[in-house]
Amino acid sequence: MIHPLMRWDERHFATGEPLRTFRHAVCGAELDPDSRCPTCGQVDVPPGDVEAHPGPGIPAEPRQDPVGVALRQRPHRLLQPLL
Repeated sequence: MIHPLMRWDERHFATGEPLRTFRHAVCGAELDPDSRCPTCGQVDVPPGDVEAHPGPGIPAEPRQDPVGVALRQRPHRLLQPLL
């Protein structure tokens, strides 16, 4: 549910480019907007199997707080602590 909500926000309030891309941690494929994996066919990939990666919509002057920096430095699985 997190992934579709973020995509809705990007379509309606952000620049139109995703702040993050989401990949299936099991196979590495980018998920579609409904959290489905086009490579292995899994539907409703659970959040623990989703990795968030920095996307092309990150602002030119991104946040400098510890969470903002951690989100840009490396991919991370959803539901896992960043710091």
